[in-house]
Parts: sequence; structure tokens; C-alpha cells
Amino acid sequence: MPSFLDYQEKARKRTRLFVALHLLCVAAIAFLVGALALATMWLVEGDGSDSIPRAFVDARLGPVAAVVGIVIAIVALATLYRTSQLRGGGGKVAESLGGRRVRADTHDRLERRLLHVVEEMAIASRVAIPSVYVLDEEPGINAFAAGWSPNDAAVAVTRGALESLSREELQCVVGHEFSHILNGDMRLNVRMLGSIFGLVCLSVVGRVLMRAGVEIPRSSRPRRSKDEGGVLGIALLLILVGLFVWLLGLLGVLFGRILQSTISRQREFLSDASSVQFTRNPHGMASALETIGASARHGTVAAARAPEVAHMLFAASGAERLFASHPPLDARIRRFEPDFDGRFDRAAARLAARRRTGGTREEEDDDRDFPFRGRGGILGGEIGVPGGGVLGGAVLGEALRTPPGTPISPPR
Repeated sequence: MPSFLDYQEKARKRTRLFVALHLLCVAAIAFLVGALALATMWLVEGDGSDSIPRAFVDARLGPVAAVVGIVIAIVALATLYRTSQLRGGGGKVAESLGGRRVRADTHDRLERRLLHVVEEMAIASRVAIPSVYVLDEEPGINAFAAGWSPNDAAVAVTRGALESLSREELQCVVGHEFSHILNGDMRLNVRMLGSIFGLVCLSVVGRVLMRAGVEIPRSSRPRRSKDEGGVLGIALLLILVGLFVWLLGLLGVLFGRILQSTISRQREFLSDASSVQFTRNPHGMASALETIGASARHGTVAAARAPEVAHMLFAASGAERLFASHPPLDARIRRFEPDFDGRFDRAAARLAARRRTGGTREEEDDDRDFPFRGRGGILGGEIGVPGGGVLGGAVLGEALRTPPGTPISPPR
């Protein structure tokens, strides 16, 4: 059976491949528009023969290159514009979904547990401790990390996740979100959204050209019938070119969304594997996923802006669609439990018992002696033992000597 490190490397390679395909898609669209511009020039200036002479192509390379450059510039500038709009602290994203920042002095037992788990994962992943938010109005089980960089990141967890997940499961879910921070998934997702917006703008340019072609005959009143034929010819060319550009833009958006969803699914596999690397607890990750599958609401996030952050969530919000941003739950579970039969009966029984009792006494402790709990968990039973727990003595020592909130270089 492949290890989670194998899964990490496989996911990274596939992500690089899909990003390259997306860039090739933009380049192909620009090339096709350039080819259309050349064909249009030949239609207007040529002698009507079927093939375009090489001399004509060489003489028009400058204008064609300018058309290709304009197409790339439209996509690039629109991408930069949209990317700049999406920048900002992760806290703004969490608040836009109804999130409330968790105070360090909170008296809520579940919120204290969440803060301690976030601190543990910050030590394990060796990044700065992000701000922590709770989505109080969301009973579904979900979480997400948002932000442009680790310095402005925020981790948000739904109230349903706090109430339904055990400490082990919550730890794995938060570890998954820290992987998104550490691996730059937030930045990648924002860039992908910006690039797709650029392709949308290209289709808008096509619509503008078609509208201009329709308006030209209405607004112009040629004095001679010969001039009227020329005006109609220009209008027809604008409509045809606009239609072609509009269709290419739409196809680019479709292809971009498919690639975005494919990349997102690979990054989810990568983050699952990275969470196991942080927690050394593949059973906890599988159990968290099973709990989501057993829950009546699954990972549903009902906030109006939830679709905008669908690719950032721990689990899919609602039913899977054509552009699914997450792999199926059973596929993720089988990465850690190959014998999983696709049934959530046992997880449903655990979840029902957990909700009846409000959690076991063991899970209710408020970790007053964090991080030296001495009962296993992420740090291991004995602090300072080389290789003990997730961190081991050397890494833990370095982490504890570093001032709180200071980023530590990611492990190589």
C-alpha cells in the first residue's frame, strides 16, 4: 500500500501538470484568435484563393502578433484585477460567511479545545498560529483555511464540527487546513479564480464585438449603395469575429473550471496526506471523514457566499456536481482504510452516542497543561524523547523556544 508521502508527491505532480494545461489553454485561445485575425485579413485583402500564400503570412506577422498579445493582455490584466480583489486577510473571508473570532479567554469548552488543537497543529506544521473563527450558524461539519499567506491566514470551523467531532477527528481536520496554508493552496486557488475571470472577460469582449457589428448598419447611413455593401461586410466580419472570440472564451472558462476542480481534488488528497503527516493518525482522518458521511447535513455550509469558497472547504458543501471541488468521501477514506465498504453505520452510531452524552469525559478536558498533556496525542507521551510523538524532542524544543506566532521554516 502506498504511504501518505507517496500520495503527497503524486498530488503535487498532478497539480503541476494541470496548472501547465491551464496555461496552455490560454495560449491556445490566443493562437486561435491570431489565426482568425490572419484569415480575416486574407478574406478582406486577398485574391479569394483557398490557400494563404507564405508571403502574405510573413507580411502580416506583426499585426497578428499584436492581436495575440492583446488577447493575452486582456486575460492577464483581468486576472490581476480579480486577484487583487480577492486578496486580503483570511479573517475577512471568515466574517463574510458569518464567522466569529474566538477569543483567547473564551469559557466555551469546545472553543478552548479548538484553540489548543490549532496551537498543536501550528507547532506540528511549524507555521505561525492563525486567527481562529467559528461559524456559529452552521450545523454542518466543515472547516476551511483562508488568506493570501501564512501571515494573514485564518482557520474557520463550523459549530457542527465542534459539536460532532471528537478531539482526534478535530485535530485531523485542522491539520488538513494547516496543510492548505503550508502548501500555498489558498494562493493557488485565488490565482486560478483570477485566470478564469480573465477568460470570462475574453468572452465579454466577443459579445461587445458582436453588438458592435449589429449596431454599425443601424447607426451609419451610406450615401451610395456601393458603400452600403462595404458597411454590411464590416458588420458581418465583426459579428463573426465576435462570435468566434465569445465561443473561445466560453470554452476556455469551461476548460478552466474543469481544471480548477481537478486541481482542487488533488490538493484535497495532498492535504489529507499532510494532515496524517502532522498527526501520525490515519485512523483519525478516516474517522473524521466517516463522521461527515454519517451526519445528516454532511458538510453543508448554508451561508450565501459559501459557493465562492467551495474549493477551500474541508468537505464538499452539498451534493457533488459536474465541477466537484472535492473527491468523494469514500475515495478519501480508502486512502487510509483500504477495506472501507462505503457504509457509515458505525460512524452514525458513534455520532449518535456522542451527541447524546455531549462527548466523553476524556474529550471534555480543557487541556490546562497544554502542551504537556502526557497522554499521547500529537506531542507523544514523553516530551524530549527523540522521535517521540509527532514532533520529537528536537523539533518541539525549537518550536517552544520560538516566540509565539513567529513562523518557523517549513520542514524540507
